[in-house]
Amino acid sequence: MGIPAKPTRAPKSYLGLDLSTQSLTLTLLSQPSNSAFAVETFTTSVNFEKDCGDSGLGDDGTQDASVWLKAFDLLSERLRSNKVWDRLRSTVVAVSFSAQQHGTCWMRSPSSVPFPSSSFSEFKDLFATTTSPIWLHSLASGMLEEMNVEHPSASLPTGCALTSRFSGPVIAYYLRNKKDVYDASSRIMLITEFMLYMCTGKDFSVIDESDAAGTNMFDLEKRAWCSEVCSVLFGDKEDEVRAKVASTVCTGTHVLGKPCSFFAEKMGIPETATVVIGTGDNPSSFCSSKLARNELIISLGTSDTVLGLVPSLTSKTSTTLSNFRDPRTSSSYVRMLCFSNGGKLRESYCQKYASHSWKSFSESAQKHSTQWNLHCSVPEITPSLPPGLYTSGPIPPPLQIPTLIKTRVHSMYLHSLRCSMHDSSISRVLVTGGGSQSEGILKEISRVFGCSVYVQDGSSGGASYGAAVRAMHGREKVERGGSFNEICGKTVERGWRKFCEEEGVGEEEAIRVREDYARFEDSIVARCRSSEEAEGRKEDNAKSDEGNGGSWWIGAGLAVGVGIGVYFWVKRGKK
Repeated sequence: MGIPAKPTRAPKSYLGLDLSTQSLTLTLLSQPSNSAFAVETFTTSVNFEKDCGDSGLGDDGTQDASVWLKAFDLLSERLRSNKVWDRLRSTVVAVSFSAQQHGTCWMRSPSSVPFPSSSFSEFKDLFATTTSPIWLHSLASGMLEEMNVEHPSASLPTGCALTSRFSGPVIAYYLRNKKDVYDASSRIMLITEFMLYMCTGKDFSVIDESDAAGTNMFDLEKRAWCSEVCSVLFGDKEDEVRAKVASTVCTGTHVLGKPCSFFAEKMGIPETATVVIGTGDNPSSFCSSKLARNELIISLGTSDTVLGLVPSLTSKTSTTLSNFRDPRTSSSYVRMLCFSNGGKLRESYCQKYASHSWKSFSESAQKHSTQWNLHCSVPEITPSLPPGLYTSGPIPPPLQIPTLIKTRVHSMYLHSLRCSMHDSSISRVLVTGGGSQSEGILKEISRVFGCSVYVQDGSSGGASYGAAVRAMHGREKVERGGSFNEICGKTVERGWRKFCEEEGVGEEEAIRVREDYARFEDSIVARCRSSEEAEGRKEDNAKSDEGNGGSWWIGAGLAVGVGIGVYFWVKRGKK
């Protein structure tokens, strides 16, 4: 009597799509018939600037949504001419999405415009304005400073102080300053909501709770919209605004249904596939690992982020950090730090100091520097600083790159420790994003954090990979039940490989350098704050001294003196 053959099952694939600031990326995560977990990946990306001819980015922190639609059309064309097309059509069982967190789409009523039939670009008619505010939007800052002072505890339940780049404050800004756009919009969607509408043809008015955290309006513990924040932001228009945003918040495994025939035909997937709720790019990236307490994810992309698990929320909020529910389990919290001067700044240093060679950049990053360099080409989020070049002393050209990298990594360590994202002892750091290709950066992370560093193999990385994992989690949980680790654990762990062992420099030396950096950064922040306060006093004096003889000259003279001092300190890099 022979041994009975193992039952065979059809291969399955899970599709993830990510709409970032720079590109539209697709990842296909495949599970062969002879494997209990997904082991094969395919990734392709449409770069807005390179492939569409324009990034769509505006100087006011907005992005033209037309470039997103053009990217979808280009991606559809690219898939049709690729051999992966047959695998898409025959094996995809689930699809999910991610997009740059905080971004909003200002839409007319979906029922007022015919659903597209030939191209994604037809969705343009659905927008009240295609100029969509994204995470770079900062015009609400002045308004929020007053709100945070007047209502210091209002945003506590949201895990973040009222912050200009978040969706809720942006909506409040438009309500006050772009009334024509606000009035013309019957729906204000997060970008992931709009992607789900394109996929299903239905406006479910539902968002994932981790993405909801990026609105600054979501009570993380009650898992509902925060009435106190909405009241502060929107005043007597609260009910009207809330009628325009998603009415329902759900967990990350929520299944919405099936793709519509238009989307299925354009992306080459079966109409029988399961559509799983999308989320923001940061929570999505978090789903690409089995991250545990005292482990961190560092993402080195357009902006840099540090993510870690925390058991509970603190009683304080800050504009430099945000919190959201663990998108894998919903039972714990993820804390995130964002550094706005990331990939673009490194790219400019590569061009200026490494002759456009990333290999030379990586080699240069491994040189030793004793200086510090907080370079803010745009306003920095962590720490909160205005644009400027803040250095501890003269930096010769050969040390510009290592000083920039060393400063950023130490800033990540300092703030992640201060925010209780880890103890002094860290188990490992997982690094993703474009910067994870640099050996020099990875070795510096290992030295500063004093632990092993892991990177992702090939296409097993980023938010699109996390979206594919979420598609797998949502679909299989419905099919057979189980936790994230039970369903996706083996899949995501296979995607990581150890890049280097701990490259520590000795505990005493490490402590000395960390303390030196902390003193440097704290002094920079204090001086900038003093400069801002001096400028504020100058404005107050000017107002109070109008028509008062000429005593305003004293205040103006002091302000000019402070301004000149700060200017030369910034330009010369004096500590």
